[in-house]
Amino acid sequence: KLNILDYNNHHPIFFNLPLNLTISSDDIFVTKLFAYDLDFYDNENLKYYLIDKDQQKFFSINEKTGIIIQKIFSNQTFSQLKIAVSDGLYLTINYLPITIYDYSKHSPKFSSNEYLFQYNKILGQISAYDLDPNDRIIYKLYLEPDGIIIDSYSGIITIHRDIFPQKIEFFASASDYAQQIVYTKIQIIFPIQPKFKSNLYFIYLNSTIKIPSEIFQFELVDSLNQQLLLTKFKIDETKFFDIKQNKLILKKQLYPLKISYFNIYGYWKNYTCQSIIQIMYIEKIFKLNKQFYEYKIDKILLKENFFITKFKIKKKVILIINSTPL
Repeated sequence: KLNILDYNNHHPIFFNLPLNLTISSDDIFVTKLFAYDLDFYDNENLKYYLIDKDQQKFFSINEKTGIIIQKIFSNQTFSQLKIAVSDGLYLTINYLPITIYDYSKHSPKFSSNEYLFQYNKILGQISAYDLDPNDRIIYKLYLEPDGIIIDSYSGIITIHRDIFPQKIEFFASASDYAQQIVYTKIQIIFPIQPKFKSNLYFIYLNSTIKIPSEIFQFELVDSLNQQLLLTKFKIDETKFFDIKQNKLILKKQLYPLKISYFNIYGYWKNYTCQSIIQIMYIEKIFKLNKQFYEYKIDKILLKENFFITKFKIKKKVILIINSTPL
């Protein structure tokens, strides 16, 4: 009995060969070649070659796997590798065009050495550019508070928290394909919106008070409750009260049973804000430990009947807290 095998009638063929491959001058791995042979058993013996000896100075190929690596940068922006695959009898030659970018010629540069953003959910965008064609910029933050993040590719910075320290300052970097890094500084400022500490002031007087007498001092604060300087104040015209600088003066005795209401206006730069004053006579005044109490509460934790503090007062004394629309 004689068996006749159909042996090696076909040339090997490259499969999915890139039409134009783009790599960086710093890349080591270039690509992996694939080929097949219609003679089934020849596929196990395929070998890959670089034909051009000059190109072998800069690139090498693994004969068995078809993996091409870049050994050194040739200072050329384009190479057309002459490649081949063989099944042991037939040799198939083709060309692999490679565009090579040297991303290390230029370092990225920020459009500004320092960015200043106003507090908002979306703070803003930092931007860096690189003169190397087709380079890629990656952004990263350093020493940033929790809740501030950056999109690595767009440079857009966003905030995902509501409570922050009064001063926010951190840094950002931009790096390119060649891992060249530059840095910039970022500061967040809070927009100044002057306001009174309360939308309604309750001031209690005693009939023994001297005339004239200073009964209260006002101040304007920003959104972080920091006192603003160079402020001015004005009240509705009244024969009983006057305001000097930030001091409310009682210049004439009121009727003990009468409750007085009037407006006060605060001015800072080009801003104007308003509050209301209520004056009421009482028999006896008990002073607390502080002139005013201030509490910072995370609104995420705030709920109905949330405990804030406990005041120490004498027996048989009733503490009344008037609500204000803060």
